[in-house]
Amino acid sequence: MATILNASDGAIVDVAWAGRNAITASTGGVLRIWDQQGSDSTTIKAHSGGLKALATHPRDDLLASVGEDKSWVVYDLEASKPVIQAYGEDGMLYGLLG
Repeated sequence: MATILNASDGAIVDVAWAGRNAITASTGGVLRIWDQQGSDSTTIKAHSGGLKALATHPRDDLLASVGEDKSWVVYDLEASKPVIQAYGEDGMLYGLLG
């Protein structure tokens, strides 16, 4: 049986899996970590624009996203928060989150 994930964050541009949880990235810049039933989610907004892509670590405890703001963000999925953000310009990365 399929579950519809309802959110009003804009179009979904990428989906990743961390264990049995779906993670969605939207054009509205919202990352959602969905529970296994698809009925509730944790939202994180770290980019200043829309999201473009997601990638999970093989251990399912870290997630990375890239955004239209030319930054990469790495998230701690257990804490549901960003831990580092790097901005890129002309192939160079600079700037970090605490």
